[in-house]
Amino acid sequence: MIYTFFYVLIRLISFGRLNSGGWLVLLSFMLIVLAAIRSPEVSDDYYNYINYYSLMISVDKFSFGLPVEPGFYFLAKASEVLTGSHLMLFIAFAALGVGIKSYVFKNYAEFSLVSLLIYFSFYYFQFEFAHIRVGVAVGILYLCFFLSLERANSIWIIAGVALAMLFHYSSLCFLVSLVAYWLANSRYSYLAILSYLILSAALIVCFYLGIGAKDAIRLISNLDFTGKLNYYLEVLDDGVLTRINVFNRLGMHVIAYLLMISGYKRIKNLGHIALVHLHGFGILFFCMFAQIPVVAYRISDIFLFSSVFTVPLLAHVRPQILTKSFIFAFSLIYFVVMVFFSGNEVYYKTIF
Repeated sequence: MIYTFFYVLIRLISFGRLNSGGWLVLLSFMLIVLAAIRSPEVSDDYYNYINYYSLMISVDKFSFGLPVEPGFYFLAKASEVLTGSHLMLFIAFAALGVGIKSYVFKNYAEFSLVSLLIYFSFYYFQFEFAHIRVGVAVGILYLCFFLSLERANSIWIIAGVALAMLFHYSSLCFLVSLVAYWLANSRYSYLAILSYLILSAALIVCFYLGIGAKDAIRLISNLDFTGKLNYYLEVLDDGVLTRINVFNRLGMHVIAYLLMISGYKRIKNLGHIALVHLHGFGILFFCMFAQIPVVAYRISDIFLFSSVFTVPLLAHVRPQILTKSFIFAFSLIYFVVMVFFSGNEVYYKTIF
């Protein structure tokens, strides 16, 4: 019930106030607390992070052979020194994960509270409850992406990738956003946005024909010093991983993307156009790596997070009664799926 309460609360507040710095700060603080004091029973990944924490405090110095990144290592060490437990580690990740994203919403989102609603509907649970390292990395990536647009200097994207990799190595794939940065102001922008959807459709056909990126992943897995890619390939070969359902995950995203294409001429802001490109990348990469579910989810989530900025833009697309209804439906459907059908996040408990 607590999740439904927060969803309804954010929805009611955003209904009358599309932007409100005060409400955004208050709601973000509440979401930080909600994530920081959750019980290990709320998410299976919590126990994995406790195991990582125990491993980190048992080693004397960081090495790239460890299963986690430097950011997790140093925060684990700090938590051990300050509290003698993993408590501060989860507080730090909740504060960084929610805090950085909320700062980005406040300063760069067209409608900050609507972006918060869409974020809470899905990515809050995905990043702040489960994949907390990716959660912090994504916040850093999008902050630096907006800084690059604001200051007209792509070096911020490169710096953001370098900093985000301290929390998750998959952040390296965000270098592709340099293409979005360039295309946003290119005469080929609209053509590229269309091409992502066409290529995605072709890749879905290839996926169901058994043709995909698995062999390419095998080639680059030798460069992965953490060994995770090889592990994912092994469990895939053993039949442990469930076959991915492309339509379940991308259905609403594709509809949103089609609406963006229909209203493309109304998008005048170059930053917004660049975000539409990132949304297209997310759809494309999910289809491209669909043969390997873990890789597909991890890479596409980084780019599909752009939907918290792009979907609210549909409020400018006509007929507005249809697009505004879709924005609400988008958030509601993903919220219901995540909370009531994901299997792990239905019952909230605190550590107390």
